Amino acid sequence: MTATGVLLAQTVFILNLGGAIESVGASGQFSAFYNGVNAKDTMLQTNTELATSSGAVMFTNNACQLESGIGMNQRAFSNVLILSLDYLNFADNHCWVDGPELSAFFDAMLLAGSAQVNCNRFQESPALAVLASGVTVGALNVTSSNISTYCLFVEGIETANANNLSIIPARYCTGTPRR
Repeated sequence: MTATGVLLAQTVFILNLGGAIESVGASGQFSAFYNGVNAKDTMLQTNTELATSSGAVMFTNNACQLESGIGMNQRAFSNVLILSLDYLNFADNHCWVDGPELSAFFDAMLLAGSAQVNCNRFQESPALAVLASGVTVGALNVTSSNISTYCLFVEGIETANANNLSIIPARYCTGTPRR
């Protein structure tokens, strides 16, 4: 899949459109609880006519390696791109980008309704092969105990951004990737 000649993901691309069980229908959204919607009117109850599918993605214990040598001209938005409307568990992976400047914008771009990104190694060449090691986005987002070469950005409504280490000093990793 390309966007103006640049691949969206070079190594892994996962798009899961299955929804979380608690948000099956419009009346099952969290906002309905605060608007006085009666529980029997919501789709949170068991309904055998509903065809629900989990959108959970478990991506663990993988090695995702992008080798973009000189002259290969491989460019991508991200080495690993995972999008889920439900839950994403991204753990114990080794993501690696070795190539010339801007082989990819990000080593990993992870977006989900709720995300848990733990104990990964994001490793990139010092030739500025990426702008950032990763971006994790989830309404509820726990990103902890990761080791990265470049900055790791954690975004969401409720976030737990703990014990992440980067070779680039933390003072250079403040702010958001939008800057």
